[in-house]
Amino acid sequence: MILYEADTHNAAMACGSALEESLAEPIELRDVVLHAQASIGIATSPEHGETRGDMLFAADAAMYSAKTSGLPLAYHSPSAVGDRRQRLIVAEDLYTALDRRELTVEYQPVLTVEGALVGCEALVRWDHPTRGRLSPGEFLEAAERYKLTPAIAERVLDVALGDLARWRRGGTRLTVSVNVSASDLRDEGLVRLVASALLTHDVPPEALTIEITETAMMHNPEQAQQVMAALSDLGVRLSVDDYGTGYSSLEYLLKLPINEIKLDRAFCRDIVTELRATAIVRSTVDLTHALGLRMVAEGVENAGTLFVLRELGCDLVQGWLLGRPMPAQAFELLIAQELRRGSRELLS
Repeated sequence: MILYEADTHNAAMACGSALEESLAEPIELRDVVLHAQASIGIATSPEHGETRGDMLFAADAAMYSAKTSGLPLAYHSPSAVGDRRQRLIVAEDLYTALDRRELTVEYQPVLTVEGALVGCEALVRWDHPTRGRLSPGEFLEAAERYKLTPAIAERVLDVALGDLARWRRGGTRLTVSVNVSASDLRDEGLVRLVASALLTHDVPPEALTIEITETAMMHNPEQAQQVMAALSDLGVRLSVDDYGTGYSSLEYLLKLPINEIKLDRAFCRDIVTELRATAIVRSTVDLTHALGLRMVAEGVENAGTLFVLRELGCDLVQGWLLGRPMPAQAFELLIAQELRRGSRELLS
């Protein structure tokens, strides 16, 4: 659609809003009422181009931005096009990385507040051939955009459960936590991936915890609830990751089959010096236990924080004080230390 008189940002956006409202009107077709939804991209000339091709490209890019953001309309941003190209480059590299098995896993220890090693969190890393080791923040947005997260989840589950199976055969009762993305939680294929990985590596389902953020659960609550219920039926444990930073709601704690709450590091950072932070953590621990759930605190970086968490009754902790993410070989040294400690306690 070309609007000759809408040659400013405000005028174009007003026209876009009017078009959106008109499209929102229900349409009756053969006794069936249909509701249409549209993603509208807006570009103005000469700001975004002077030829028909340039204008079509700019409007199409804006429409794509509207689709991916979930907004009904978007105004063209040249910088966003650059971001889109960069994400496409990352995604193309990621396709190749998955084929070449360049994605690896590091493990961050999870301990009781008394210091006993009980498990780990599996964290994906990408050993890029030219950029070096990349953390998830550098490629997961592109993976989400181009629907590569199921392949990443499959890779992480395969590696993590393979390592866990080997460790448990060595005499440990360790568990492992694996994060899933918002798009994974909307895909029932995740349940098949998890079931297949557990069967392949002969790992009991209760030894695996799937971590899900509050934000991911709220993208499509009904679908998320179905997937989480199916995972719970497998016997897998479910954890709410980064608790307190997303769309916190007591309703999902009531309705969803959650086993664990993982308090975000932001709440632990100041509990030694800030009474309000301490009060929030204390109330969260009390709520967690009242619901029959387990409480894990992230971001434990000093002895004072660990002491307060112990006093408040937190169940499990992780953070740089206790161990940074590390390769499987390094984590196995911690396992060996834990096994030796257990042997000494039995003999004493």
